[in-house]
Amino acid sequence: DSYRKLLGLTREVTLGGYEHQLYPFDELVDELNLQRDMSRNPLFDVQVILQNAEVDSGTGGEGLKGLAIKDYANLKTETSVFDLVFSFIEREGCFNLSLRYSDVYSKRIAEQLSVHLEKLLLSAVSSPDTGLNKLDLLGSAERLQLLEEFNSTTVAYSEESTVVSLFESQVLATPEAVAVVYGDRSLSYRELNEASNRLAHYLLRTYDIQSDDLVGILLERGEWMIISILAVLKAGGAYVPIDPDYPQARKSFIIEDSSIKVLLTQTDYLFDVDYYQGSVFAIDVQFDSIIDDQSFILPVVVPSSLAYVIYTSGSTGHPKGVLIEHKSIVNTILAQQKVFDVQAGERDLQFASLSFDASVSEIFVALISGAALYIITEVAKKDPLLLASYIVENEISLATIPPAYLKLLDVEKIKTLKKLVTAGESAIAEKASAFLNYGNYYNAYGPTESSICASVYQVENEVNTLGLNVPIGKPIWNTGIYILGSGDELLPVGVAGEICI
Repeated sequence: DSYRKLLGLTREVTLGGYEHQLYPFDELVDELNLQRDMSRNPLFDVQVILQNAEVDSGTGGEGLKGLAIKDYANLKTETSVFDLVFSFIEREGCFNLSLRYSDVYSKRIAEQLSVHLEKLLLSAVSSPDTGLNKLDLLGSAERLQLLEEFNSTTVAYSEESTVVSLFESQVLATPEAVAVVYGDRSLSYRELNEASNRLAHYLLRTYDIQSDDLVGILLERGEWMIISILAVLKAGGAYVPIDPDYPQARKSFIIEDSSIKVLLTQTDYLFDVDYYQGSVFAIDVQFDSIIDDQSFILPVVVPSSLAYVIYTSGSTGHPKGVLIEHKSIVNTILAQQKVFDVQAGERDLQFASLSFDASVSEIFVALISGAALYIITEVAKKDPLLLASYIVENEISLATIPPAYLKLLDVEKIKTLKKLVTAGESAIAEKASAFLNYGNYYNAYGPTESSICASVYQVENEVNTLGLNVPIGKPIWNTGIYILGSGDELLPVGVAGEICI
């Protein structure tokens, strides 16, 4: 509706209310059967007052002859009965506004409300037939702050970088450093690179993998899944992770919907995919027989190449594939490497299923930094006590753990952990505050479509001083975040809306 329609409706409702103005307030509250809170008004928290009595200061008014009237400048009302009280006083053809507020609001918010109200009224008067959600309430300074200051995130890096090139640069820098650890098995950066090259050559030679071809990966946790991911990317393809624990219907849907060119799996799962008529490679029994024919030169992967397709739940109830390119991953992992201060030689946990994009961050932030990626077993992953023991015994430096899982953990049992990241859902304030006694706590946010992570907040004080929720922080490198209303209008600070990235 427009401002003109709203004005008419308000007039109609207000005049109609006068018919019942003598109805006793207490009786009204009783009749409505409202839950009473003696610290709050039972009906409303915001009051609007209009004072338009026509009394001229100093001359007296009708019935007041012989009296001199003037303003009493020292009269101040410092308290507010309601959370907000807007007092409009009509004088000499103008309205003066006095705004009183309780400690529910800060001075900054109250001043912001005043500015927005003035701007909104000016917009409404100049465009009375414009839809209310289209009226501008932002001042130029605030608009500049929302659009530019809050989103000043431009950071330059090599635009030619891909996940593959960053990993291979690290291989050259630290070839003998430990890259991957699973149980009692480990691979150096050189060994991981050689194994993934060997499989990549095989994929090119046997299945003629072309740029952006999709390759399914259905593997249990372990070093094979890291080798497979790197091999697919080196061959120029994009991987489609399929969690072995998924229901059979979901696994078959992903395989058929994605039209994968080949499925990398292991013997334990061959019967699970016997319906699949395409090419299947059982890496646990076939890899050793691969001849590394390097006559097939690996392609040059470009930033616009597809890197992976992860299937989310989808708003329709059916899984939906989200396609992510190398350039998007590179921006995210370089930004996280900086924010989380990931260093060569540290030990980083690989916790997430490959079917969740958090795994992309875990894997590649470690492998482009010279860190060792410690892959926890499925058994230990499902038991909070075993997970805590794994973190302590292996001296893990960085771990990303979902808040729902962290809720089951006593943070004191992982006090050797230096950096804890939570993502995927709202962080738990009490856990964040408790972990500050031992290390750095980061709350990361970002839908799958935004390439894993769009913003990060490092908690530095007890969260209770910030409110009930842990903030999601500021946008990462080269990312903009805006809060929009139902009409795609830019909303001011403190107003709830839709997050747009």
